[in-house]
Amino acid sequence: MTYDYAPAAPPDLATLGGILSHGFGFPESAAPDWFARSGHENLRVLKRGDAVVGGLISIPMGQWFGGHAVPTLGFAGVGISPAFRGEGAATQMMLAGLREARARRIPLSTLYPATVTLYRRAGYERAGARYATRLDLRAMRFRRDPGLVVREEQAVPEVFRALYTRFASARQGFLDRGPYVWQRVWQPRDLSTRSFGLYRGDALEGYVVVANRMGEGEGVITVTDMVAITAAAGESILSLLCDYRSIAPAATWHGQPGGIFGMLLPERHHETTLRDFFMLRVVDPELALAQRGYPRRGAARVSFELDDGSLPECSGTYTVRVDHGKVSVERSTSPARARMSERALAALYAGFLGPDELAVLGMLDAEEVDRESMAWLFGSASPPTMSDMF
Repeated sequence: MTYDYAPAAPPDLATLGGILSHGFGFPESAAPDWFARSGHENLRVLKRGDAVVGGLISIPMGQWFGGHAVPTLGFAGVGISPAFRGEGAATQMMLAGLREARARRIPLSTLYPATVTLYRRAGYERAGARYATRLDLRAMRFRRDPGLVVREEQAVPEVFRALYTRFASARQGFLDRGPYVWQRVWQPRDLSTRSFGLYRGDALEGYVVVANRMGEGEGVITVTDMVAITAAAGESILSLLCDYRSIAPAATWHGQPGGIFGMLLPERHHETTLRDFFMLRVVDPELALAQRGYPRRGAARVSFELDDGSLPECSGTYTVRVDHGKVSVERSTSPARARMSERALAALYAGFLGPDELAVLGMLDAEEVDRESMAWLFGSASPPTMSDMF
């Protein structure tokens, strides 16, 4: 069955809103606001003739790998009308979206899967995780550094965004946020936020963006974003959260399972849970490999043959040379000792799975010397994580 993938036109929006509201269980009346927040230029529809059978939202942004922000196209709101499911429409739509990204020279795509099977058919693979931490505010006490001044700010000022970039660039898998994700930080759906910066003189050492959601007689403090570049700022932010204990028993945030804030928690009055895995797709291997960061000390060379079953135009042999952080990538048709699938490349690229694990899974065929080079090139001091949902 053949479908057409195209930008959404104004007459398509009502039908697309109905499909997505039914698929994701939200009021159809909320769709226009979601579309406006996303930017109408980022809406795509799948059509059979003049009939809209599905659609999605594309989200231009970046993702940090090896200390470099690599452009990525996020996908959200992927939905197909029930009348057209089971015919391969969703797979066709995803592959069309990936080819559009490739034509725009966006080397990666990332998303949170409602179904893993569909996205694996389109060449995505699990590449990192998102964790939630819930802190018992009434059981904890933290010291607030008297040298840090707390200032309330409007929305998320530029100084916060610059500090986030500094913080996120050192964390594998964190987003290099675009406008859509930043808006979700300070204007999450159905929540009102307040933003607080922690300053030592004129220097910002941390910030937190919080919302209070009233539940059944008690509130829950929802942290939509928090960053600290010093331990003093981290502990002061936790102290600020605990000051809400008279109205809320707990605070929640998302991100790394440990990290700065996790290490500052002195007792086991918190719970950290895995919320979801995000998936990655390498859309343009040559660009993706060239734009990622690599170790700054030492040198290595590895060649591998990529067999991309869902985007055959990506198949070929890639040679990656790294010398003290400087990288060159060559593509050829010559055979190589090592061979992998597009899904293996996604997991390896992110540092989510090492070459030995991929070999055990049958996703990589490589000799030990090549696996060692891959482990050095793509390894990470911490597993890839993400704090944002989109």
